[in-house]
Amino acid sequence: MKKLLQSILICCFFCNLSAQNNGTYKSIEEAFNEPYRVQKLLLNSVNFEVFPDSICLLPNLRVLQVLGGNYTQLPEEFGDLSNLDGLILEHSKLTTLPKSIGKLTLLDKVYLMNNELLFLPESISNLSRLDLISLSNNKLEKLPESFGKLEALRTLRLNNNNLRNLPQSFSNLYNLREIDLNFNHFTDFPEILLLTNLERISIENNKLTSIPNEIGTMKYLEVLWLDNNSIKELPKALAKLEFFISLSLGGNGLDVVPIVVTTLKGLTYLSLENNNLKELPESIDELKNLEIIDLENNNLNSLPKSITNLKKLHKLNLKGNSFSVEEKERTKKTLKNCEVIF
Repeated sequence: MKKLLQSILICCFFCNLSAQNNGTYKSIEEAFNEPYRVQKLLLNSVNFEVFPDSICLLPNLRVLQVLGGNYTQLPEEFGDLSNLDGLILEHSKLTTLPKSIGKLTLLDKVYLMNNELLFLPESISNLSRLDLISLSNNKLEKLPESFGKLEALRTLRLNNNNLRNLPQSFSNLYNLREIDLNFNHFTDFPEILLLTNLERISIENNKLTSIPNEIGTMKYLEVLWLDNNSIKELPKALAKLEFFISLSLGGNGLDVVPIVVTTLKGLTYLSLENNNLKELPESIDELKNLEIIDLENNNLNSLPKSITNLKKLHKLNLKGNSFSVEEKERTKKTLKNCEVIF
């Protein structure tokens, strides 16, 4: 037992030493034994009431992760971390960012989830290399007009905020590929989002009633998730999108499947869960590439015979519907190469 304990201690020592030799430190105390060697500082489950100014004195710091704490702001000296390219500040009570954040021009990944951010400084537009920023679960009501200057941005996560619109400068985000706007307060689909290169849009749990026909200009769009809005129809222009493969319309109060859905020939994933559907259209077999259909929690008691023509279908979720025992057995036999879930 003693030998085992010694082996564990030796292993822990060398792991810690290896981390330090790679410039990675997991406490402020360790970091300040060799401040010039610190490239990554990873602080988990902290309880800071005030963000430590001393962190701003690490001249070669490239990645900073701080999880937890009750601090509400960062020191203005934060902008002195000129080599920082990755920033993770999560699960604290941060309400704002210092203007000096704009001096961190090497930043390409920023994660600020689960804070209490009310606004962003205009200086954030200076982060010209920013590739990804996650601002999920904050209290943002608007973004600065200068936000559109982040022209390198590819991934933007804004879910669980208080947004109602987006700045006009968004039209300059030519490289944006993915945006998450779930759980905000949009009543209209932001037409400023009609960016040619966007591939994934998630705007669930808002107050949308329609999607503009101009969505047909988004030629690279692959994924559109619209759950828990009040959308009853979709524009015919969606059928023009040759890369479009994933559509989610759960929780929109649908009584019938929107006509355009069966014209979306490239779909591999279709979710219509949590609606009021009593039947599927016979033309569902037009969707030859469908692999997964989610129809949970509707009012279905049978499926159209044409569904057997969906040769690529391998998963069908029918939980929470009104199928009789006999119809369940019949459906499983009919779709014997598909996982049918009741």
